[in-house]
Amino acid sequence: MNYEEAVLDFLSKEENLPIALEVSDRIEQLKIRLHEEFWFTFRNALQDALAKSQRANDWQVRMTDRDGLLKDYAKCWLVPRSFRQGQRYLRLALEQGARSLDYPLYYGVHWNRALKTELNVEEIGALADKLKRDSDQIVGGWGTNT
Repeated sequence: MNYEEAVLDFLSKEENLPIALEVSDRIEQLKIRLHEEFWFTFRNALQDALAKSQRANDWQVRMTDRDGLLKDYAKCWLVPRSFRQGQRYLRLALEQGARSLDYPLYYGVHWNRALKTELNVEEIGALADKLKRDSDQIVGGWGTNT
């Protein structure tokens, strides 16, 4: 008998059904708790790393509010402290996809709002080179090791 069969046999015994039902009722609460803990732990670690970096006065950490974390497309990202409404900037972010897809995670650098025109190949190459050169100064050691 494999592990899964042994667990099912144990849970299906009459004397174990009350605890099995109690546990099943708590699973969704546990998922929510672990999901929130993941995001708050990540945010706190990012804030700590930023505070120890040379860019602590230039950037701040933002995160989707608690209610939004359980919806689709929550995120935690860095925002320039000098940001003005309407200004375009590149941001480092960790984002989650749809709940229906089990919250896949995405990370990277992207614009805070869509560009009206696409960048050409030379501009993308120049931007990539700059990010590689300066990545250790963005948030104390983040970036590539190449």
